[in-house]
Amino acid sequence: MSVTLTKVEQEAPHLVSLVKATTVSLRKSGIDPEANKAAVVATIDSSGSAQHLYASGEIQRVADMAFAAGLVFDDDGEVPVSFFDSRVHDLGNIELGNCKDFIARQRPTWGSTDYVKALQWIIDKAGYSNVSLASGGLFRKGGLSVKAKAAYPTFAIFITDGEPNGGTGNAIRQLLTEMSQLPIFVQFVGVGDASFSFLESLDELEGRYIDNAGFFDSKQASNQQEMLAGLLNEFPKYYVEARSKGLIG
Repeated sequence: MSVTLTKVEQEAPHLVSLVKATTVSLRKSGIDPEANKAAVVATIDSSGSAQHLYASGEIQRVADMAFAAGLVFDDDGEVPVSFFDSRVHDLGNIELGNCKDFIARQRPTWGSTDYVKALQWIIDKAGYSNVSLASGGLFRKGGLSVKAKAAYPTFAIFITDGEPNGGTGNAIRQLLTEMSQLPIFVQFVGVGDASFSFLESLDELEGRYIDNAGFFDSKQASNQQEMLAGLLNEFPKYYVEARSKGLIG
């Protein structure tokens, strides 16, 4: 792991059990965290409807799991994080020195729910802000064309409490389809009581170069182990397929 367990015990003891459990979960799923690195980023819904999830500590709980994943297999042990509502608010990096109650110290603006801007932030953080994601860019007539390759993928955790702004569904589907040509896997995590039908549809979206997204409803997890299993469930399969299709190597 990028950060030793001893250092976690010294600087962030509240994360020790999560780091151990994440390591076990990854190895059970076939990923050796030492040999299979990823760049972990996280974007978190800060729309008005999510206020009670911040107050209850649910958002902090999921953010802690995202950071634990970063400590285990991230390339540098730091996780870039943002809030998103009608805009994206870059919060910098979560690291050992600031991870305790990181979310509680922030000041969300409680806007609407713009998935497109959040996905664009993920693309930027993965290092592809200069790549043209449009029908004349990564797409070519007659099909998809691979235009990006990295040593290892970006694992993007996308935490939301509900559906996106009305009328943006097609733009989200198109962007996620175009993103399938980049070495980025988006793990959508639903928190709260919503049904998340749109996120489920993204998980099954057709026409992508590779299945680059997963969905997990956190209320289906009754304990930490189930939560981590849901969070990491589809990423091992993506890792193998992304390498076979030339996105990583």
